[in-house]
Order: sequence, then structure tokens, then C-alpha cells
Amino acid sequence: MPVTGRDAKPAFEAHSFLRAARQLGRPGWAAQCLHESLAVLRAVNARPDQVVTLSNVGLAYGRLAQYEESFRHYRQALQFAVGIGLRFEQARAHHGLGRCAAHEGDSEAAARHLQQESTIRQDLGVPAGSMD
Repeated sequence: MPVTGRDAKPAFEAHSFLRAARQLGRPGWAAQCLHESLAVLRAVNARPDQVVTLSNVGLAYGRLAQYEESFRHYRQALQFAVGIGLRFEQARAHHGLGRCAAHEGDSEAAARHLQQESTIRQDLGVPAGSMD
């Protein structure tokens, strides 16, 4: 049976749940749910929402201190966001990549990503501190 846009509704509603899961200190649960949301979004080809979800998976893994996995998801989000022209999500992915690099001790990569995030954010007129 094919998945329709109507079937994707639980994936979109999952984002509110995931925010709550992070607040409860259960980012592993959030990451699992996000992966399920991502599968639905891919099935209905909801490309902008896939970018947002990939960044949220990166954030969840970052909260678990699984920086390699976090980096992988932020990298995918960045590539996807560049491909479809979502500048805010590009900035958000650079922000996450910078945080991952900093946690891994790569200050050069962290500075580069955070500078790219800052440049995009300024171009868009988005205030600092609004990336996640």
C-alpha cells in the first residue's frame, strides 16, 4: 500500500513529541522517533521536512555525546539543504557541525562551520541563538 501525504501527519506531529523527549532527558528515544519520522518523510518525498528532521537527529545524537553520528546527520542535512536551497537549514546544519567539531577538539573546523552559520544567519537577518 503506497504512503500518502495524509499518512505523513504523524511524522510532522512527532517534532513536538521530540522536543518534549529532549526536555525529559531522553534524547535516545527522540533519535529513535526521528528516524521513524524520517522514513515516513522519505516515503512521501517531503524534502524540506527531511532536512529539518536530519538536523534534529543530529541534535539528538549530540545530546547523547555520539558526535560521529551527530556529525553524519548534520552533514546529510547540510548537503540536502544546499541541494534544495534552504538557507536557514544550511545555517542550522553548520551550527550543529561546528558544535560537533568543538566537542571532538577540532577547533579549526568548529570555527569554520560557526563562521559559515553566522554569515548565513546575518544574510537572513536571523538573530544569534536561534539555530536549535
